[in-house]
Amino acid sequence: MQHSVGITKVLYGPATVTEDGQSSAFNVAGYIEALLFIEITAASGALDLTVEAGPEADELYPRHTIIPTYMTTGKKPPVKLSNFGSWIRLAWDVSSGGSFTFTAKFQAKT
Repeated sequence: MQHSVGITKVLYGPATVTEDGQSSAFNVAGYIEALLFIEITAASGALDLTVEAGPEADELYPRHTIIPTYMTTGKKPPVKLSNFGSWIRLAWDVSSGGSFTFTAKFQAKT
């Protein structure tokens, strides 16, 4: 059985972050696997990215930490995701004094 791409969603950016935060949650019910694409265009300090997932938009839990600590600029290898629940969002932690400009895209398959 061949899977088809169901959605491509920009989770965040391009924008600059200097403090901890998260994207809006969005519904991914019906999708079975996905890729997360991250491109960093400016980097200073440490950045941890975490995919949060859960059964409801207001009930999300850390699911997968991505490329932690010191990130450099450029496109990162796609991160494979599966078993992520009905809702997801991207959360980030920025080190004190850090600054990152990045874009994160989520592409899911049915």
